[in-house]
Amino acid sequence: PTLVTWAISRLDYAQRGRGAGLFTSALFLGEFVTPLLVLALTAATGTLDVAIGIIGVASLVVCILLAVVTRRFPQPALAVEPTHSKVRVE
Repeated sequence: PTLVTWAISRLDYAQRGRGAGLFTSALFLGEFVTPLLVLALTAATGTLDVAIGIIGVASLVVCILLAVVTRRFPQPALAVEPTHSKVRVE
């Protein structure tokens, strides 16, 4: 729940259902594709250890690239203001 909340926190309230659906779809697509990728890499390299190592290195490279991109291009402000800022004092 925390990861989904973080992922959709920058979406407008009307778009949060779609964002949660896309997040869930991406998660389950990854769970489906990963065993196929591991099997293909194991067949290509000959050992499971090397296949997992390749996936680990690829994940590290993607993580570093995403860190660089997000630092160069900061995310926009939150789409929804916190509720406490909308309180009117009369």
